[in-house]
Amino acid sequence: MLTGYDEHPSEAELGYGLSLQSGGPDLASPDYVDTGLEITDFTPPEDEVDDVEVTNHRSPDATKEYISGLSDAGEVSFTINYVPRHSVGTDTPIGRLFESKRKRENEAWRIRYSDGTFEEFRAYVKGISRSIPVDDKMTADVTMKVSGTSRFSAGEDGDGGGNGGNGGEGGEGPGTPPAGYTADTGAETSGYEAA
Repeated sequence: MLTGYDEHPSEAELGYGLSLQSGGPDLASPDYVDTGLEITDFTPPEDEVDDVEVTNHRSPDATKEYISGLSDAGEVSFTINYVPRHSVGTDTPIGRLFESKRKRENEAWRIRYSDGTFEEFRAYVKGISRSIPVDDKMTADVTMKVSGTSRFSAGEDGDGGGNGGNGGEGGEGPGTPPAGYTADTGAETSGYEAA
């Protein structure tokens, strides 16, 4: 046994079980429902602060000076299994995703991580890029442009937690909504499947 080290078992968890929920165009009172998309890879908002150069003739040691500027929450990107016939109409998850892109407006979205944690953000669907290989599954890469900031909230007791898949046991639980949002009402809106 090694000495001089504290034993701290890793708390790492698999990403399996993530789901994306839609709150529709009502940014003040979103009603989140599961999109039903078959997501295979997901990149959450990537917040970055701009660099503002303030170098002047009195900058010490002839070295550039900076201050922090505005923050940009960047983009959300993810890959889904793509089925072409599901692009027709708006009664399938993929069809509703294309409809969101055609609207060209910010909507409320929420990521549900496998441990029951939520991340809410506002974004519009920026692009959908499809890949049709000869000998592999068809996929689509989706990009959303985030407007404003994203906010984390914890699921309520009974949320399910763990790697429980989309929804878990006992419902979603809104946690503490971010500024400008209100808690879920549970209503089914936007045509997406109920979470």
